[in-house]
Parts: sequence; C-alpha cells; structure tokens
Amino acid sequence: MISLKAFLRLLGRIVHAFTRSERMVVLLLAGVFFASLGQLFIATVETPNTQEKGLYTEGLVGQVKLLNPLFVDFNDVDRDIGALLFSGLVKYDPLVQNFVPDLAEFERSEDDTTYRFTLKKDLFWHDGKPVTADDVYFTFHDVIQDPGFKNTPLRRAFEGIEIKKVDAKTITFTLPKPNSFFISYLTTGMLFEGQNQIQIEAFDLYYAEKARIGTIRFLLFSDFASLIENHSSLHGIARIRGEEFLKEIPDDRFTRYTYTLPQSVSVFFNLARPFTKQKHIRQALMKAVDKDLIVQNVGASKRIDRLYFSQAQNEWIHTYNATEAKKILEDLGWKMKDDGFRHNNTDQILTLTLLSKRFPEGSPIEDEMKLVTDMLRNFYQTVGIHINVQRESGDTFNQFLEKREYDLLLTGQSLGYNFDTYSFWHSTQRGSGKLNFSELQSFRVDSLLENIQTVFDSKRKKQKMDQLEQLISEEIPALFLYQPVYTYAIDKRVSGFSAGNLSFSSDRFSHFTSLVMKKR
Repeated sequence: MISLKAFLRLLGRIVHAFTRSERMVVLLLAGVFFASLGQLFIATVETPNTQEKGLYTEGLVGQVKLLNPLFVDFNDVDRDIGALLFSGLVKYDPLVQNFVPDLAEFERSEDDTTYRFTLKKDLFWHDGKPVTADDVYFTFHDVIQDPGFKNTPLRRAFEGIEIKKVDAKTITFTLPKPNSFFISYLTTGMLFEGQNQIQIEAFDLYYAEKARIGTIRFLLFSDFASLIENHSSLHGIARIRGEEFLKEIPDDRFTRYTYTLPQSVSVFFNLARPFTKQKHIRQALMKAVDKDLIVQNVGASKRIDRLYFSQAQNEWIHTYNATEAKKILEDLGWKMKDDGFRHNNTDQILTLTLLSKRFPEGSPIEDEMKLVTDMLRNFYQTVGIHINVQRESGDTFNQFLEKREYDLLLTGQSLGYNFDTYSFWHSTQRGSGKLNFSELQSFRVDSLLENIQTVFDSKRKKQKMDQLEQLISEEIPALFLYQPVYTYAIDKRVSGFSAGNLSFSSDRFSHFTSLVMKKR
C-alpha cells in the first residue's frame, strides 16, 4: 500500500516529466473538480478502522501509470481509481443517462453558446482551503488551452472557447457556436504510478452524500488469471471478458452484471489509397467478412453493423457472402490466377496492407487482436485479395497511423459520454495527428455532423444521428465488427449497486456512496 508521504515523493519525481503549466496542475492536484474533492483520497499507511464503515476491496488488471485528472483517458486503471478521487464541474449519471451538476450548478444561455457555472457551497481542498473560480480558470484556461498541453483531444475540445472568471464562485465558458456535446468535456480525472495496492479512505469534508463504506482498496494484478486466483480476497471484479474467467467466480458469493460500453472494434478503409478509395472494392471487403464467425471465436462480444452499435443483417451490404464478393472483384477486372490471388490486366496483384497494433505478448488484448487480424487475412485471401499484415507496437504503430500507411486499419474506438463523432468523420479531421482514420471527405456527412452539434433536444438529435448512421453505411468508410461485452462481479454482501447505462467501466463508482457492506 502506498503512503501519503510516498505519494508526495512520487509526485515530485513525476512532475519533472511535464511542461511548466502541467507541473502546476499536478501540484494543484487536490483541486476543484479534478482534485481531492472526490469522495475518497489516498490513505496513509496506518491501518484503517474498517469496523465502523467497512472495507471494500476490488481487483484491477494493469498498473497505475498517471493519476492526473487531465490524462486518465489513456489508462483504464487510472480512470477507475480517479473516479473515486476526483470530481468534475459536472458528472455523468448512468442511472438517468445524462450529465448532472457535481461541483457546480450550471445554466445555458438562450442562444446555447454560453455556460455559466456557480460553485456549490462548502467546497474545500484537503488542506482546508476553499475552492474558487480561480482554480477552475487555471485548469481550463492556463493548462488545457495551453498550446503545449499534451492531451491533444482535450485541448482541441476547448479551442476557440472564451473562459471568464465572473467572481470567486462563478465562471463562464463562451463557445463560438452551439455544441450540445460540450458539457461532456467538463467531467474529467487524476495522477500516479506503479504500485500493487492502493487504499483510499472517505473524506470527512466531502461536499455531497457521505460514503457508507469508509475504505476502498484496489489490488493490482498483471493479468486476469492472477486476479481470478485471488477472487476470495475481493469484493468486486470489473471488466471480465471470457468464459474461462467467469466460471471461476463462485455464483454463491458474487452477483454478476453484464454490460457493454460505447466501444467497438472495426476495420477502417483508407479512402486516400488507390484500391480502397474505390467503393466497389470496399463493397467486396464488406461482403467477404463473416462477422458472426469472428464474434464466435472472440467470445464476450456482440456483432455490430453500424456506427452507433446497431445490427442490420437484413441489409445487403452487411450480409456475409463470399461468392458475391468474388463476383464484384471479377466484374472489376480482377481475375483469379493459379497463385490464389487476383490480378488485373497488367498482372498487378490486388494487395492491401492491414495495420493493427501489437500489444504485450500473452495479454488478452494481444491474443484477441492477433486472432481477428488472422481471421481477416484469411477471409480476404479466400476471395483472392493478398493481405500484407503490418502489426506494430508503440511508436512504430503511431508512425504508420500518422502517415496513413495502410489500406485497412484494425483498431478499437470509444465514443465515451457524448457520442460526438465529429473528430472521427468530419473532413477537417483528415491528415496526420487527427482521428478521421478513413480519410473520409463527404459534404453530406460534414453537414450532418455540424448540425448534430447544434441540436439539444434528445429526440431531434437521435433522428439526426440515425441519418448519420445511414449515411455512413452508404459511404462504406469502415467495417464495424463487434462490441466487447463485459461482466462486473460484486460481492452479494454489498447492497445498493445499480449498473445503469455505463459509458466507462469507472461509471460503476458514480453512486459508490450509496453502497452498504453487510457484516458476515
């Protein structure tokens, strides 16, 4: 277990890795919506008194890498622990499936461009000092809007936004145009590094409902097999995937909750490349893949066909048919030769590069990505397409991605809280360092994406998003494969838990203060 003193020493080492402004926000850590105003805080090494409110222990696979509220998006373990440590101006409530006030009440102007936040009463840092609008201004204006800030997606979310401090408790954000997804960027997270146990305790000055469970301990494991072997020491296990793990969790002690997140694994077609820019070839690439067989082999997953995770097997483009895929290619002049591949009239072989990321050997995600990559290659080679598999790790993968050196990209994608797909499909998001991996350029798609951001009515927004989903299906910039399915196991002695509609696994802690641990 890490002590508060050890944490401060660790903090001193970590801040040297940041720019000057990032060091400031790290040192501010306990602050406002990101800081120790959360329900719990890192404990000292003293043995906690668990008799009064109880001890809850949860197992996580992975390491604490960077418990910085501005960077938890990059690590599930950081996000999980950060959900208990830090609060935002707003928070996502999975039970009502919407954003609700957290540290501040807010109102939106009639033209939908200005958000006014008023901090609640009795907000304190852990040193007893009050939280003010200065802390909010510093974090959003001085740090996140700094051109050198390293979390590029978060920095871009606040580009062009005017931030003003009105008084000690009030701050405003003025947008250049309405954006119904903006509120989701005012949640956020935390900072830290490699330990195998972290224990945090309830904060007596916490501004909202007090936790009924006084202490929570996270035990960190290198892999799921090790975690499952130690399930007798745990009250909660999140993100379980795979029947081999589920069968080791005793039903008489744990209640299981199955859930999906707004995540998908897909193949993106690079429309800037000679072959994949041809729509008929993309049609053949769609028809050649048996998604159901992939789902069957991957396990713990659900087939998807469309942008927002729906199924559409009744539509021709989403129906597997290798014979039709072969005919499409044949009609385009790609003839099958004795080598098992298709050649054109200049004897060029139809060859595509498939890029996917390599993860640590033996990890579940590596096994899964290797399996799917191999299956895709086999599907495509069955219809005569030669696949050059490029599996790279770390910086090398990022270089291929930045330069768009692929025809097909196999990767996972998360839509998070807001389902705003502007950065994934708008034509301005093409090119190096951006997230339009398909290099899609469509006036109709651009117009819809821009229009969706201005719609605040949920029914109208859903209609627009349905139109976008249909349009993406017509353009064929990607082959959506499957959505991972997870299981959360929680000790039956813990009452008061409701899963709701989670956007991140860490949302399971959104109502942690309501949990009660029954005595044996």
